[in-house]
Amino acid sequence: MSTINGFGTRYYGWRHNEDSTATATSWVSLFYLPLIPLRRHSLRVLSDPRSSPVRLRGIGGGALGFLASQTDHYAILGQTPLSGVEIAKTYAKAYILLPLLMAWPLLLVIIFSKIFGPFPHSSAAGPVAMAAAVLTIISVIAWPIWAIRRSRGMSPKLSRAVS
Repeated sequence: MSTINGFGTRYYGWRHNEDSTATATSWVSLFYLPLIPLRRHSLRVLSDPRSSPVRLRGIGGGALGFLASQTDHYAILGQTPLSGVEIAKTYAKAYILLPLLMAWPLLLVIIFSKIFGPFPHSSAAGPVAMAAAVLTIISVIAWPIWAIRRSRGMSPKLSRAVS
């Protein structure tokens, strides 16, 4: 599986087993978001996501022009049928849960302003707005990074690749 700037194919819907194997569904991805499920595999992760970082290569000579790519290696042990439940969970996590996790500080401010009215012009309004902005920025960066690392075969129990 390989992507360039999140375009390509990736595994999502990982289910890790006790015998150091896993099952995952191969997806066509766009900006790291799953679009089309292709097939479900039983596999063993051969590369350690912690030691195979994203590689950046300059393109076009521009200071901001670069390609980010990563390649992970897996031993495919067999193919299993696609699971409608797993596909629905993957779509829900990518298109509902992840956006909510990224926007929760901003949503919290909106909810509080709807309940209690607009923030008063007091000394507390500035720090509350600043804290919400900082938490939103952190969430927008941290949650997608976490999700991308999980899509590379990170074990949910051990926070490392299954070997």
